[in-house]
Amino acid sequence: MSGILRVPAAAAEPAKAGSTNIVRISTLYRPAQEHADAAALEVEGQMARRPKRAGSAATTERRRALDQRHSLASSDVAKATRHSRSRETTRQKLIDAALAVVARKGLENTAINDITEEADVGFGSFYNYFSSKSEIATIVFEMRAKELAIIGDMIAEHEQDPATAVSYIQRLFLTKAVADPVWGWFVVHATNSLPEMARVFMMHGKRDIERGIAARRFSVVSVETAMRIILSALLGTMRAILEKEAPATTVNETIECLLKMLGIEESEARALSQKKLPRYIARQFGT
Repeated sequence: MSGILRVPAAAAEPAKAGSTNIVRISTLYRPAQEHADAAALEVEGQMARRPKRAGSAATTERRRALDQRHSLASSDVAKATRHSRSRETTRQKLIDAALAVVARKGLENTAINDITEEADVGFGSFYNYFSSKSEIATIVFEMRAKELAIIGDMIAEHEQDPATAVSYIQRLFLTKAVADPVWGWFVVHATNSLPEMARVFMMHGKRDIERGIAARRFSVVSVETAMRIILSALLGTMRAILEKEAPATTVNETIECLLKMLGIEESEARALSQKKLPRYIARQFGT
């Protein structure tokens, strides 16, 4: 991240006669270093214009000049670090605001000033961090998509049966909307508007289906078509849950139907659809 500053840990060695120690600072803060250098040169110039003193007095004066130089550099570095933290805070406020607004209004009906007002920052500040509302919405999704990727990998490691793994992933996807309605509405509203969202969901879903086919647990005519049907069904069910129009059995029924479509027999599909999430998932994600 460009806001990170790296300052050498080792302290400067005592100055030798006729030489000057230099504090190396990231080029990001070069103006701060130049300011410190100029101040030190002015002090050294004043020393040169003074009558020469005994060697010990001159050495003491030079050390004071170097101390002043280091102090000025440290002060400017601290100011730059505070500025960097402030920028990151503002950026995160805009990301949180985008999540909330898109969840309420949908991406197409969201204006940039809606996001800045939600974040309580100036309209012009938005463009210091993002180029468009599509960019910030994509960033919001990518942050949450990492959680889903972690879930999928975790389930794949724990569950040997692909059908069981898919049933858990689908249940988690739907129950997450109940636990986090803002996230649920964001997914419902933004999936059709953000090609990246659909691409990520399709990629992970197709991987799980292909794993089931390789294990001879699934049988489908087209992996691509099967995953499109699954994604549409999950999003439709998620919307019904969020709108409180779905009965309590909706999650189980959706999972059962999708497993049957993948080739699982009815009785087994029903049994798998009724399995609760194992503790390692619930404990990790608070579902």
